[in-house]
Amino acid sequence: MSRPASSFGTKEDLPFHGVKVLDMSRHLPGPWCAQYLGDLGAEVIKVEHIGVGDPSRYNPPLYVRDSVYFHSVNSAKRSMAIDLASPEVNSVKERLLQWSDIVVESFRPRGASKLGVGYEQAVIANPRVVYCSISGFGQTGPYAYSPGHDLAIQSLTGLLGGSFVPGDFPRNPSFHAADYAGGATAVIAILAAYVRMLRSGKGALLDISMYDSVMSMLEIRLSGALGRAANLADKREIEVWGGNPRYRCYATGDGKAVTVGLLEPKVWAKFCQHIGREDLISENETLGDRLTSHNENGERYRSAIASYCLTMTRDEIAEEMRNHGIPITPVLDPDEAVSSDIATSRSIVSHVSDDIEGDILHLANPLQHSGLVRSRSGGPAIGAHTQEILSELGFDEQQIAKMKGACAI
Repeated sequence: MSRPASSFGTKEDLPFHGVKVLDMSRHLPGPWCAQYLGDLGAEVIKVEHIGVGDPSRYNPPLYVRDSVYFHSVNSAKRSMAIDLASPEVNSVKERLLQWSDIVVESFRPRGASKLGVGYEQAVIANPRVVYCSISGFGQTGPYAYSPGHDLAIQSLTGLLGGSFVPGDFPRNPSFHAADYAGGATAVIAILAAYVRMLRSGKGALLDISMYDSVMSMLEIRLSGALGRAANLADKREIEVWGGNPRYRCYATGDGKAVTVGLLEPKVWAKFCQHIGREDLISENETLGDRLTSHNENGERYRSAIASYCLTMTRDEIAEEMRNHGIPITPVLDPDEAVSSDIATSRSIVSHVSDDIEGDILHLANPLQHSGLVRSRSGGPAIGAHTQEILSELGFDEQQIAKMKGACAI
């Protein structure tokens, strides 16, 4: 299957060409956000602690120097390693803030201010600055100073507890919803604030909470709870959690699995006709039945689908259903997903060559076919660009030499 030609934008055509981003975040939400802005054309300086750098550099698996994780969220950035707590770099911090159009940080509340790089210092250096603080629970509230780990946030939003079964315990989620929700919300907020700044000259202080970001995306998961909180007489809930026989996973004949998404009446009828079970088609079915357990028909539906899926292998079913336009799809493991035909056809796994690390793999920006982003590269070594950036900020060789203890030079 041929790959679509990526429509990367030229440097001058990228929407954030010429925009300067100071990335003082680490781990995932902030770096992912800053990388996204870099994909859109921004120049990004990543500030890391001297000698240690971003802790995500050490997450397994590793290339030669840094982790797969680190490279996946720090493409096309320049790294500057300094000790923000050292008074020797006060002038450096001031000039970095003057340089920045956008600042992204992920310290605990007031942490950036104590280091001299908070919003109050940034807005003096640049009154038009868009300053984005990303934290687990926001700058205010009872959890403001608590570590914002993804698992803790999923537990407090009801996302984890929604699958709780008495006598059992929820499993750790396979997707870091809070990390990515926070990063994506930060990108949206920054883009909106920057557009407003261009129109009015007014900067912004953005309080982005991973908790808020996840909660705002749980309209389906929390619909029943919202209904109960509103004292609705209708106590039903949307059923997409395994109790709906037409929207769940089923075992196949080779011990693997497929997912079925036979929600709409027309789609269900098409499937029933395909397997010779027209007796399962109900003339009285309405769109209101699609997200229910189907009451007395539920067990009949489940039995028919389960029996059919056991007659073939996962891949045989997937091919047959795709050929007939019926939404039954294979459940892939991570290795299969990376090398699948759809991943290949969409070029969503991209290859970048690095002199030190070799062949670096990225999960590409989904805007790569729209002409809005540039191609990616590997992440920088710790402090690889410190001296270069200091020179660009106007420090001479003698001044830079005096900072050697507080900067990676």
